[in-house]
Amino acid sequence: MAAAAKTTMAIVYDKFLSDDNSILNAINPTHTHDGRKTAIKPLLSVAAKILKETGITTLAQEVLLEDNIKTIEPLTSTIHTVSCKLACECSGVDQHGGAMRIFKLLGCYDWDAKVMIALTAFAMNYGELYLLSTAKTSLSGTLAALKRPPRITENIQVLIQAVTKLSKCITDVTCYPYHISSDDSLVLLECKFAFPIAAYWIIRSLVACSSHFTSFTDEPNNGSFTVDTVYISFLVEGIDNLYNRINALLEKIAYRKYLQSYLNITVLFEIVQKTTLQILEGIHNSEDLKPLVHREKGSVTLEEVLTKKTVMLYVSDLSTITKAEELAMLKARYMSQSHQQHEIVWLPIIDDYTADMKKTFIDLVTDMPWYALNPVCLKREAKQYIKQKWMHEKKTSLVVLDQGKVVCHDALHMVRIWKKLDFSFTVEEANSLWRKVSWKLDLFEDHFDAATKEWVRKNNNICLYGGKDLKWIREFTTEFKRVSEITKTQVKIVYIGKHVKEVMNQAKAAKCIVDCWDEAKIRSFWEHLESMWHCKMQHQSNTSNNDVILQELMRMISFGNSEEGWAIFSEGASSNIVKAHEKELLTCLREWKTSKEEFFVELSKNFSNNITLPTDHHCISFVLPRDAANFKEEMLCAQCQKPMEKFVLYRCCK
Repeated sequence: MAAAAKTTMAIVYDKFLSDDNSILNAINPTHTHDGRKTAIKPLLSVAAKILKETGITTLAQEVLLEDNIKTIEPLTSTIHTVSCKLACECSGVDQHGGAMRIFKLLGCYDWDAKVMIALTAFAMNYGELYLLSTAKTSLSGTLAALKRPPRITENIQVLIQAVTKLSKCITDVTCYPYHISSDDSLVLLECKFAFPIAAYWIIRSLVACSSHFTSFTDEPNNGSFTVDTVYISFLVEGIDNLYNRINALLEKIAYRKYLQSYLNITVLFEIVQKTTLQILEGIHNSEDLKPLVHREKGSVTLEEVLTKKTVMLYVSDLSTITKAEELAMLKARYMSQSHQQHEIVWLPIIDDYTADMKKTFIDLVTDMPWYALNPVCLKREAKQYIKQKWMHEKKTSLVVLDQGKVVCHDALHMVRIWKKLDFSFTVEEANSLWRKVSWKLDLFEDHFDAATKEWVRKNNNICLYGGKDLKWIREFTTEFKRVSEITKTQVKIVYIGKHVKEVMNQAKAAKCIVDCWDEAKIRSFWEHLESMWHCKMQHQSNTSNNDVILQELMRMISFGNSEEGWAIFSEGASSNIVKAHEKELLTCLREWKTSKEEFFVELSKNFSNNITLPTDHHCISFVLPRDAANFKEEMLCAQCQKPMEKFVLYRCCK
């Protein structure tokens, strides 16, 4: 402990670790830069690869190693000389003296080059020792016994990681693109002012690590191990402080460039009249000339396939796009039409593109008939714009670009409902399609199961119902069958509630038979209704609260979201729909007596919606998707026509 305290005091009063002016006064006389240019990025790449292969760091550069070796060949002699200095002349307690020897040797190089040459020399030394300790030959074993490969302690590894991180930061400053503003140039200059101090701390740290490696005192009980721990921790703290200082300046530039780029993308989509091709060129990294990927054509340019076309951007992440029903629906629509005027491009929103994600992306592209934008080509600020302005959050959407303008923020609903892709996606066209239909079962009978679809197409009576309470379901079905017998009316009764799985489990336990669709078909049915509501809301004017279909969709979706019982009735697919909630429904059926009126006429009288409600009664609840924020603020209740209250709901899964 006494040795540790003594070392701590020595560090505190070491003017070369506590005073920048002392450092500069010591190293500036050694700096005789002759103007030579040194390619520092290849040096960092080689050093990082060696240290990564040995398991010390995770830093990896993307430049090919063989290209780096060719680039640094003129420096190999200098690197070898520095490696010898580190291995033979820098051991011992005089860490400052060892660092100064390196600075004098590298006097003609610039500050960033000194750092990278020293780091590469250190990596070469350690790489050789690592090979001796891991190779499985008798020769390597003999040499390892003589060389005594070092034991890498945790604090030494932390120091090397800190050194490589700061070295990478210095490289980022030196290799920063030249097309920057004058303000950014001043910030970069401020970064470079810190280079001499950073070079001293890095080279002194490399000397410390080399001294550790060449030491034969490996036992922790002689005091030297504790001293090294304190000293190395001090070096790590100093290097981290320098990294934070330089990196903060770099982030300042990056943030300013990000804001400018985000503004440019906003202008591109919302203000400046551009072609669709120019918009797509503006959101991807221009370095990649072939950003599109196709399962048969490989990499292609934007111009090859998207010129003068209406482009539909299929926006998703890798998890939401795997939804089988939606992909199957979209592929069916795509394959059934020619694409002279329309084309789909998958726009994957991926923040951290890992090797596993790359494999998933390739697999998905192989399964798609349309094009995809390579995830690495999409600008970070474009992803942010899509998330903020297009409300993309764990969902898929089909954004339509026509003549440089976003004409529809999510056309999936229109495609799902009207079963085609070749729309103009205008408000006029959408309203024209809706004017041709009315609120009857045939509006969504395509999403019935086969048996129900065949039943209603024969103009037979149908009752579709839902709810969560099995007791209510049994009472309702019993009373309904009684009334059917009284009125001599044949009605098929089918459960289609969202709680089908839970209800079926209860029914099985109670040995109760409940006729229902399978879970996938029920889910598809409700998604279709929600798509119709969404589609109506996208194209509605201020009179939307007078829209009969929209109001009925709200009631139906409210039924589906509720745990209470409900039912709808229709004479075949082309008649008006009668609907009711659980309480009034049971009351009506229990009080039903023989009547001269037909069954559906009597039902219509009982459930005409002319119901007086208490002032504090909540008629329906309605869960909206996040992108409903684009819709108007006020929504009237479909039952009582009063303005609905708005709440916030956080939901993990259905």
